[in-house]
Amino acid sequence: MIRTNFCWTIIGALSAVLAAPALAAAADPVPAAAPAPASQLRANMLNAGPVDFSGVWETAKLELVVLPEVAGKMTPEAQARADLFRKLADPVRDDPAKVCLIKGMPWTMLGRARNYPTEIVQYPDRIFMVFELYDQFRQIRLDGTAKPDDFGPSPSGWSTGRWEGQTLVVETTGLPVLNTFGVMQRTEEAKITERWQLGQHPEFGQVLEVDITVEDPEIFVGPARAHQVYKRSAPGVVPGGYNCSSSLWDDHIAVRKAELKIEE
Repeated sequence: MIRTNFCWTIIGALSAVLAAPALAAAADPVPAAAPAPASQLRANMLNAGPVDFSGVWETAKLELVVLPEVAGKMTPEAQARADLFRKLADPVRDDPAKVCLIKGMPWTMLGRARNYPTEIVQYPDRIFMVFELYDQFRQIRLDGTAKPDDFGPSPSGWSTGRWEGQTLVVETTGLPVLNTFGVMQRTEEAKITERWQLGQHPEFGQVLEVDITVEDPEIFVGPARAHQVYKRSAPGVVPGGYNCSSSLWDDHIAVRKAELKIEE
C-alpha cells in the first residue's frame, strides 16, 4: 500500500510539473503579433509601384470636374448631334443619369455625384476599381498585358498602365460606340489616356488628380481634355449597390424620339 501511494504521489507530481506551463499560458497568454500595416505589406511586395492609390475615394467638388464634351472641340457631325439634343431634349427629363445610361470611359472616371464612393485596390501588376455609381468595375493592367485580338468592346475597355516617376499613365481602348443622339458620344476608335497623381489640396487634404485626354477623330477635332479630382472618403465608407440597367436609357430614347418625331 505504501508502494502504491508512493507511485501515485510521483505521478501526481509529474502531472503538476507538466501541466504548469500550459496553465501559465492559459492564465497569461502571449499576445499575437499585430498585423502589418497595409503600407508595410505593400512595401514587401515585389515590384510594388512607387505610389499607392489604394483606398476609398469620392468626387471632391463638382466645379473641379472637366468634361470632354465641354472642353473639347467637336467635329461638325458630332456637334450637330449634340446641338440637336440640346435643342429638343428636356435637361431634367432627358438626363442620362436619371435613366441609368452606363456611359463607360472616360465618363466612368468623371462622375460628379459626391456621395457615390469608388474603391481602389492596388497590386504590383493590377489595379481594381469598384464604383458604387452604376455598379461599375474596372481593372488596369500594370504588367504590360496586351489587349487580346478577340476582346469585345466594353464600357470599361482594356486599360494598361505604366509608371513615369510618381505618375501613373493609363491608356484605354476597346470601347463601344456610345449614343449617336446626345452630347456624350464615342466611337470604337476612341483612345483614352489618363495621368494619375497624388497631391494635397487646401480644402480636401490628400487628393487623387486624374488628367484625361480623349482621342476620337470622328467626335473631336484634336485631343479633348477632361479632369477629375478625388478626395479621400470618410473612414468606414465603402461602395454600396446601385442596381441600374442601361436598357432604361435605350427605352427612354426610343419613346422620346417618337414624341419629338426624330427620324434616324
